[in-house]
Amino acid sequence: GLGSNRSSGAAILFDMVGNTSGYVGTNIKLQTGLTGDGQAGLQDRVIITENGNVGIGTTGPNAPLEIFKSGDNVKVLKISTIPSTSGVRYAELQFGLATDLTNNGSGIRGYWGNYGFDHSTDLRFYTTNAANTLSEAVTINNQGNVGIGTTGPVGNLHINGSNPYIRLTDANNTAPAGAFNIYDAGDALDFYRGTFGVDAVCLFTIKGSGNVGIGTTSPLTKLE
Repeated sequence: GLGSNRSSGAAILFDMVGNTSGYVGTNIKLQTGLTGDGQAGLQDRVIITENGNVGIGTTGPNAPLEIFKSGDNVKVLKISTIPSTSGVRYAELQFGLATDLTNNGSGIRGYWGNYGFDHSTDLRFYTTNAANTLSEAVTINNQGNVGIGTTGPVGNLHINGSNPYIRLTDANNTAPAGAFNIYDAGDALDFYRGTFGVDAVCLFTIKGSGNVGIGTTSPLTKLE
């Protein structure tokens, strides 16, 4: 193996591989072992296969990068950084298109509080719209609250947006019978069946005043 050292127990191997058709390729293996074990104690740590896949902890990667570690409750991958200044900072895992380098793509950011003073962390998911604007889609803060459209969720689930609503659909029933929507109308909470702009029907409304309307969105009494 190129660069092998019996005393330190490390080696880079160029491993010839073949099959019944006579095809021969080359894998590159990075091996390490305990000091003093020599080559007999060397184990494969990283492999680059003949098709370009990289395996860490596995000799048979089935993807461009495959990481494996046996055991229960193990740390498999860690992404970290050291900030240059204090303040709120993040480390990011980004997804994008190699054929469109100008596209912002999408990403997952791990935020932490004021460096050196605040150890709290948030996890935020970002997406890009048709105008190529990167914006936060979902936040999970250090208290476990989930925010959609907000970076500061104050409840277990906090949804913020322009006229936001929650849609529930039943896969066994077609709309409108199997589609229900809870809609924030600003001064009221409306419950609809169907699809907005298509066949939605308001079933009942709870106004900010506490009035409840069934079949009407403008109840003038406690129950109308």
